[in-house]
Amino acid sequence: GDSRGAAEALLAAEEAGAADPQVLLTAGKQFLKAGFSSEAQEAFRQLATMFPGTPQAIAGNVALAQIAASQGEAGRAMQLMEDMARLAQNTPQETEVLLALGDMCQDLGLHQRGAQAYRDAAAASSDPEVLGRAAVALYSAGAWSEGNEVARRIDPGRLTEATAYAFLMDHGFAMLRAD
Repeated sequence: GDSRGAAEALLAAEEAGAADPQVLLTAGKQFLKAGFSSEAQEAFRQLATMFPGTPQAIAGNVALAQIAASQGEAGRAMQLMEDMARLAQNTPQETEVLLALGDMCQDLGLHQRGAQAYRDAAAASSDPEVLGRAAVALYSAGAWSEGNEVARRIDPGRLTEATAYAFLMDHGFAMLRAD
């Protein structure tokens, strides 16, 4: 139950020679959970420096961008996310980064850019959750026909309850609007 203590212990393990990117990623996440964003940022920066290009470093940089956005630094957050999207191209982390970029764009009111990120995620994935989120984002951006194209690939029975609800509501409205 002591997230900060756990994070500090993980950092001590890293300093003692753990040499494991997962240790730094977990430490950063635990600092965030405990409400210590500056310590989390330092752990994520250390992760990116020591283990560049690893899946954990990509996740840490996405977390840095999310912290920047939560602190009102939208420009820096978007730059970090765009950089991560380029770095993650053709990697197993690509879809995760694109979804995070799409979420951030939606949160910042950049619906067209968010829709593009979700469009790219839908093109790279067959996961029903990814497709459901992509369709909802496309509908939100007013891209009704494109959202319906993605919707044809979705089995709503394989979605989580929250995603299924959002998808089915938006899909119903989209069917009325799209040709």
